[in-house]
Amino acid sequence: AVSLLYGATIIEFDAETDARTQVPSVEGVSWDMANQEVLKAEGEEPETAEQGNLDPAELADAVGIVEDFSVRHSGSLPDDELKAWADARLLRSRMSKIRGRARFTGLGGVNPGDIVELKGVGGRFSGKAFVSAVRHELGSGMWTTDAQFGLSPVWFTEERKVNPEPAAGLLPAVNGLQIGVVTKLQDDPDGEDRVLVRMPLVSNDDDGVWARVSTLDAGDGRGAFFRPEIGDEVVLGFLNDDPRDPVILGMLNSSAKPAPITASDDNHEKGFVTRSGIRMIFNDEKKSITIETPGGKRFTMDDDAAEVTIEDENSNRLKMDSSGITMESQADITIKAGGDIKIEGANVTAEASARFKAEGASGAEMSTSATAVVKGALVQIN
Repeated sequence: AVSLLYGATIIEFDAETDARTQVPSVEGVSWDMANQEVLKAEGEEPETAEQGNLDPAELADAVGIVEDFSVRHSGSLPDDELKAWADARLLRSRMSKIRGRARFTGLGGVNPGDIVELKGVGGRFSGKAFVSAVRHELGSGMWTTDAQFGLSPVWFTEERKVNPEPAAGLLPAVNGLQIGVVTKLQDDPDGEDRVLVRMPLVSNDDDGVWARVSTLDAGDGRGAFFRPEIGDEVVLGFLNDDPRDPVILGMLNSSAKPAPITASDDNHEKGFVTRSGIRMIFNDEKKSITIETPGGKRFTMDDDAAEVTIEDENSNRLKMDSSGITMESQADITIKAGGDIKIEGANVTAEASARFKAEGASGAEMSTSATAVVKGALVQIN
């Protein structure tokens, strides 16, 4: 490293120590989606050139910075990237501890990124310093060099605008999500399957904006089709923060518009309930699916009870379980087919509490390879 001595090569010197930029340590925090837990990485103290005789941790303590500084990313960062981020934050902190400028007789061998050794400037500033900028000046028969040392504690992304303008700078942008109330579902003027949404916090009197509806699946003539009802509360997002491109991201329940299923921590029940009360309910405790109408018609597949049932409001019921199939009705049961009807079983029993009748228009046959029994109080054979 080039050595610079005050009073010999150093002509001017200006430096400061800033304790506000120092932190005891840096911790990187992210989300580990594979293990479903918080991922942490500690920043390592950098092996930088040592300048001055003040310890960074003592400086931080002197101004009341006692907690670790953390950098957080809500996504899932790779371990090495999270570690590099924490290391970089700590390195930036340490290299911003001392900042200043030294002017010395012209020297072409000092460049940005080099290390110079400062001598004769007191214990607070002497030592090896990182050169962050260099300026040469020629004038009045003299050549002088100014070397800036140390780094700004502020990252360039915080100092300068590096992201594009919201809404591409074409018009004032919308920040964040917005609450909306649906006012119309049909007659989209552009024919784009949008719905009209009023934004009460923007204007409670205007009709609103035409918004596209985000859904689970959408395509040419197919998809999950669940539009909100007029008067429903929805949450709006905006493509590129442009107020002309709203999208309904979801619908909201509240005490004014309560959910059809009462919330519980076990969260066994999930499903769909329409405006008229048609329900499709999934129950993870019973491992069942139930589809029912407000009139009392119900279809249930239940693993817990090991059965499938179909029933209606008239007490008609079809049940399938390990015992077989059972049909029940409080009124008539009619079986009709355009072709044949075949009944086959180990034993077939037909029993009538009043009258039993079997009739064939083109003929009738009853046969057995064993004994046939015809029994009655009175038997008539014509």
